[in-house]
Amino acid sequence: MKNKIINWILYFILLLSTLSCVSAGNMTINQLIASYNYNFNDGTLNITAKNDYMVDTNSNSLNDTLIINLTSNATSGIYMAYIDLNDPNGKIIQSINKTLSASDTNFAINFSTSLLNLNKYNYTIRIENSNSALVYEENNIETNTYTNYEKGTNITSITDENINNNYIRINLTLNITENQTANVTVVLSYNISSISSTEEETLTEGIKTISIDFDNETIKSTHYNGNFTIDSVAIGQKVIDTNKTTSIYNYETFAKTSYIKSYADGQIDTNNNNLSEYLEINFTVNIKSADTYRLEAELYDEFNNFVVYINRTKTLSTGEQIWQTRVNGSDIYKTKINGPYLISYAKLSIGNETQDITYNPYTTNVSYYNDFERPPLPDLVIAINITFNGTANSTNITINISNLGEAPAFNVFLDLFDNVTYTKNESIAFLAINESIIYHFNLSNSTNNTLYTAIADFDNLVDESNESNNIVQYSRPLISALEIVSLSSIYSSGNTRVFEFIINNAGETTLNNINWSIDFGDGNTTASIYNFNLSASEDIFVFVEYNYADNQSRTVTASAYVNNLNASKSTIIGSATDLQITSFEELYSMGREKVWEFIIKNNANNNLTDINWNITGTNTPITSIYSFNLTPNESIRVYIHENLTNYQAYTITAKAFTDALSDTETLSTRGKELEISNIKTLYTNGLTKIFEFLVTNTFTSATNNINWSFYTGESTITAIYLSNLTSWENIRVLIENNYSGSGNYNINASVKSEQYEDSENKTITV
Repeated sequence: MKNKIINWILYFILLLSTLSCVSAGNMTINQLIASYNYNFNDGTLNITAKNDYMVDTNSNSLNDTLIINLTSNATSGIYMAYIDLNDPNGKIIQSINKTLSASDTNFAINFSTSLLNLNKYNYTIRIENSNSALVYEENNIETNTYTNYEKGTNITSITDENINNNYIRINLTLNITENQTANVTVVLSYNISSISSTEEETLTEGIKTISIDFDNETIKSTHYNGNFTIDSVAIGQKVIDTNKTTSIYNYETFAKTSYIKSYADGQIDTNNNNLSEYLEINFTVNIKSADTYRLEAELYDEFNNFVVYINRTKTLSTGEQIWQTRVNGSDIYKTKINGPYLISYAKLSIGNETQDITYNPYTTNVSYYNDFERPPLPDLVIAINITFNGTANSTNITINISNLGEAPAFNVFLDLFDNVTYTKNESIAFLAINESIIYHFNLSNSTNNTLYTAIADFDNLVDESNESNNIVQYSRPLISALEIVSLSSIYSSGNTRVFEFIINNAGETTLNNINWSIDFGDGNTTASIYNFNLSASEDIFVFVEYNYADNQSRTVTASAYVNNLNASKSTIIGSATDLQITSFEELYSMGREKVWEFIIKNNANNNLTDINWNITGTNTPITSIYSFNLTPNESIRVYIHENLTNYQAYTITAKAFTDALSDTETLSTRGKELEISNIKTLYTNGLTKIFEFLVTNTFTSATNNINWSFYTGESTITAIYLSNLTSWENIRVLIENNYSGSGNYNINASVKSEQYEDSENKTITV
């Protein structure tokens, strides 16, 4: 049970480590964690009494030692007792351990006050047995309040200055209480990073000013322009939180060696075929000394998949200039990895001496691997020849597979089958450019009207320049030379219908003076005004508009005839509401990622067959892969997962249709750059609730000065500090509220930056 509690604590700390204020009482994360009870006792012993006090050990009339006195009821065994002294934020100031025997029923642990600054602390008692197993733990024990004691060396003032663009100097004025030689460390934080500098100092009692310098190369490595925060100062073992802001410093004024200043990218299409030959990444560099430089960088996608390594060498003169690099588009296409692409690091060097290096400095614009030029690819072309022997009822099949592309093909598979039961598979490991392979097959007990299909690379294992010529079919010409290929109602509005049917010459010779007619099923017909001709295998599309008196179901028949040949095809059209989309909703939204649902229902009294659907209004239309049937009153749910290309408003249309029926529904959506999600209740105790929600920057670049607010149903709580989020970074916000009474409350979480905003509502019961 204890291990589960510890694991939960660790997860909770990691989950909330980016937040600084999460509750209605301005409680910090560490304070919130400390507010929970994680005490533990396996029954071995108990701490029956505890108290704390300060004493003066050097007789200077000022206390210098904090003593925590504890009483144990242990009757046997050897133990190790740990006392962790924490500040109000849960940070351990000092930790002292002591070995105990059962006779040590009363024991004390002493802390030097020279490492303390505050009036009150919390402490934790942990006791382990001789096998290092925890037997007792008690947390969040408050000390008494102490206002006058020896606090050791303290900082009385902090200043900063620029030393000839060579150093940032931090001047610390110290009130030193004891002579010592100690390491003094200053930590400067910026964005989400920090730098530190340590110097050994001889400290003598009294007031003394010491200086800690940050050299120009350290400042340059930050690539930062703005105020640093002097986060903390460590003097020996004593750490003092300072949180002081420096003056504004620009790393470029300190740079004595060359550096990378900025980045830009674009796609280059040299032959205007809408495929980019290059991904161009331009590095703006400031060269301090003329020399031969090497530029290195690695590109990954957002899921840490490696894309490409950039390594360029160039002789550069001094001054700021753009170093243009181009990555072959075909190399990106071969990775099959979509952008945007992240520069994981960029390094500028002379020989083996690094001049500048930055990590995760830039993300390219959104792109897709198939935006780029294809590399040389093979092109598999398949041909078939069939000879039927009517005497022996056997069929000879010859199949020729050729590679007419610009690259060899590897692992080429052939699948041959008829429309009954025959199947055959062959393969070849390698097919060179312009090379062909011929396969021969003989089928006994076959017929002359069998359809044969041959497919090269059925599983699409070979990436080709043309995927449309990998299939070939052969069958004896149809006996009927004239046919209506299809008849469908392609448009309906009210009682108006537009019909389409295709007349095909399925024979081997040209047919002249063909006529057609259509029976609308309500007693009215219309016919062609002009005759027309069709050559062998040629077809013609006929479109007819007709206004019905009502929208009842009818049987419509299209006919074509010439000489003694005729063909016809019928279809049943239903009423306008027989096929219906009953709802179209957005189930999930995160940035540009969407999940939609709609329901297709058969309201007719008969079965509806060959139903399809599509989605339009997105960047690329989405169409059903398979058609389906519905019995009367049967419905089907369709779920669509889509990543929108842009952060813009969209009007999305869902359509269900058969040859004769169709229905549409629309909804409005947009790709959100800043998103509120996952409002939920984490904890409930009477009228007290703790809420959680997630703020995510789904935009492709950083969003700054983000402010959130939370309406509890009774009052509004706002963030104390503004947040900055990089692309797809998020923060989790915790809100605690004590309600005045039970009931239903409408809560709302909202977030807003300088450019974007979002909100989410929810009803809760107290």
